[in-house]
Amino acid sequence: MPSFPTVPRSVPPYWYALSCALAGGELWQEAAENRNRAVESFRHGPMSGENRFSLQWNLCLNGLLLRFDQEERVGLEADLLSPMAPAPDRYTSVWVCLLLGRLCLKCGPVGGGLPPSGIRRRPRWVAPPPRRRRSTAPQLRAGRRRNLIQGVPPVMNQLLSILSQVPEFPQLLAAIDSGGCPAAVTGLAAVHRAHFAAGIRANTGRPVVLLCADETEAARLGEDLAALTGETVLRLPAREFTFHNAAVVSRQWEHRRLSVLRAMSTGRAPLVVATVDALLQRTLPKTLLSQAAQTLRVGEVHDLPELAERLAAAGYARCEQVEGAGQFALRGGILDFFSPAYDRPVRCEFFGDEIDSMGLFDPSSQRRTENREEAEILPVAEVLPQFAPGGYPGLLESMDQLISRVKRAKHPQPELLATLVEDRDRLEAGGSFPAVDRYIALIYPQMSTAVDYLPEDAVVCLSESPRVAERARNYQWRLEEDAKTLMESGLLPGELAVFSRTMDDLSHGLSDYPVVFLDTFSSSSYPLRPRSLLDVMAKQLPSYGASPETAAADLEHY
Repeated sequence: MPSFPTVPRSVPPYWYALSCALAGGELWQEAAENRNRAVESFRHGPMSGENRFSLQWNLCLNGLLLRFDQEERVGLEADLLSPMAPAPDRYTSVWVCLLLGRLCLKCGPVGGGLPPSGIRRRPRWVAPPPRRRRSTAPQLRAGRRRNLIQGVPPVMNQLLSILSQVPEFPQLLAAIDSGGCPAAVTGLAAVHRAHFAAGIRANTGRPVVLLCADETEAARLGEDLAALTGETVLRLPAREFTFHNAAVVSRQWEHRRLSVLRAMSTGRAPLVVATVDALLQRTLPKTLLSQAAQTLRVGEVHDLPELAERLAAAGYARCEQVEGAGQFALRGGILDFFSPAYDRPVRCEFFGDEIDSMGLFDPSSQRRTENREEAEILPVAEVLPQFAPGGYPGLLESMDQLISRVKRAKHPQPELLATLVEDRDRLEAGGSFPAVDRYIALIYPQMSTAVDYLPEDAVVCLSESPRVAERARNYQWRLEEDAKTLMESGLLPGELAVFSRTMDDLSHGLSDYPVVFLDTFSSSSYPLRPRSLLDVMAKQLPSYGASPETAAADLEHY
């Protein structure tokens, strides 16, 4: 184990604590003594803003090393974030703590477990009860207590509760509750947008849907929301339509979309991050998804042949051994199926007609890895011919009518006619084909998108609404160009070339929900006319990228 020179006393305590964290805990005892000295000095006398901020860092980083007790952390943080400090300094310093706290957590097993071998951990210092101070805002403290989320680290709870001290945030909550939406909030960087969305969720208790322009932003905001709230954040991606009969078609994105759509329709989606493409795309109606989905529970009675027929109707392919999503196997009293709702297949063991046990298993070893009390069957694709009105017979009748219209057209289209006849023959044979997305408008005559799955009491937030609107226009243009190419090639009739809604349609669909625009700058045009305009004074700190020098420079500045 490498040795480190003694740090001189002129080095600030927060820099010394950060060095201990990055060193992997070798200076464990000295870090603990340093923390105790700093805490005692804080308890017995007033501190300047710079020393207070240094102490914040000393406590934050040493807390990662020595695992403060929860009561101890709450008491110390309540003192450090007291109303005695200016609000802007308090708001900025907490965000610095969050960023560098993440950096230390990525450095290995420093945040928990036992100290390195050969070093004896000293008894923990027990914090005295915090002094009670008279507060001029008792309602604010009560609001903080209401905002605490169970299972979230105290630092994250402080980050959420501190929003009540930003004047614009209570105004935003009032606008959401009193019908003052759409509301436009400007001055927010990416991390602040996640912070506001998490605060809305914590204060209102309503589902929050965060709409982004691209997948990269959606992934980043989803991670921030999960860290701030401690709740599961579902990410609804867009998928690529399959317009050509390829040999192999991946349904990975469709499976993820179906799982998220099902969770949204059943009220199991408290936080959803989606791209605008994902909300614009045409998909199966909500009622059809509810009819096709089924939940199996241990102890229920099911007829195995009927259950196998239901799986086949949902698009599952029967095989000898389940290896991939969308497959099922039936051997005696054992039913295996791979639902899009899970990352592993499900095995149901029957005793007669009763489900005796159920669990997930590894498809390579066929060994059970997790027991479950219930499992959900979801369709394997968003577009299934058997879901058309009237099933396969109804779809064949619609295809016949379409072929008759093409034959009677003034301008003959032999390529299109040959394509329609070939696809009809495939459907009549009782099977689907990869390019069935071309007939989504025929299979689902009613236009349905993910907007129809939004929870009734959801709050919809748009991250950078100008970018969202621009991405929606670009996506609509790309789909129109793809449709033109298909029509020129004789692969798609013009009356079926409707694969998504427009941005105007999306805005109209969102008008029934409280909509919040979370932007960096104000815009001259919004998807919906705002009723409330709020401007927040916030500053985003740069990413340190595991660079302690940059972090120390920022700490000295603030």
